[in-house]
Amino acid sequence: MMKNFDEELIRLLDMGQRVPSRIGIGRVGPTDMGLIELALREGCVLFTDDEATLAPLALQHGVDCRLVRPMAESFR
Repeated sequence: MMKNFDEELIRLLDMGQRVPSRIGIGRVGPTDMGLIELALREGCVLFTDDEATLAPLALQHGVDCRLVRPMAESFR
């Protein structure tokens, strides 16, 4: 069975247009800030196990962010 995947380009220059995004890039880096931007753009839930940096910043940006446990912890 084939799954359809779509790749979305989020340019660093575009993320830097909004002041909160610029601050976020410095705190969590461009990859995690890209996840936040994509969740905002698509209106989707962001799942993460990063409760120290990514989850709080996502919530500050208005993203519906859910914390999950790493799978390895589920099998202990």
